[in-house]
Amino acid sequence: MQKTNIVDELRALATSSEKRPDTARLRDIFNDIEATLTAGVSRADVHKTLQKHGFTMTLRGFETALYRIRKQRRQKSGQNLNTPSKENATAATTPDSLPEAENNHNKEEEEQDNVQTIFNPADLRALLNKKIDLAALSKLGKEAQRKKKDENSRN
Repeated sequence: MQKTNIVDELRALATSSEKRPDTARLRDIFNDIEATLTAGVSRADVHKTLQKHGFTMTLRGFETALYRIRKQRRQKSGQNLNTPSKENATAATTPDSLPEAENNHNKEEEEQDNVQTIFNPADLRALLNKKIDLAALSKLGKEAQRKKKDENSRN
């Protein structure tokens, strides 16, 4: 048996719907399902259509499978799953919401927000134990207010 024959048979197994579970088959058409749901079609209607084409899962099973597939894709790519991918743009009814450059910019902002500051606990204790000179702070505040008034009166 040649390698190409083996590869062809394996691909046929991977794409045949007879022996594959419903969830695996659902993954194959997931982008089309998402586009349909985004267009406003109810899950129940999508589920009925799938049942007409040989899917045997219940509506609850369908919803659970959608949830799991979305979760898996989110973990793999970190992208918004409500917009269809560029691969299935022909099946999509809505365009991608953001260009790729804007997506990367938003990811960078999110990462910056999630960065935690590392500090020395001894420094924190020293700050908490430090006595505050309210009189000195009051003078600083009054000086700052005077500067603002002077700047505002000049403008």
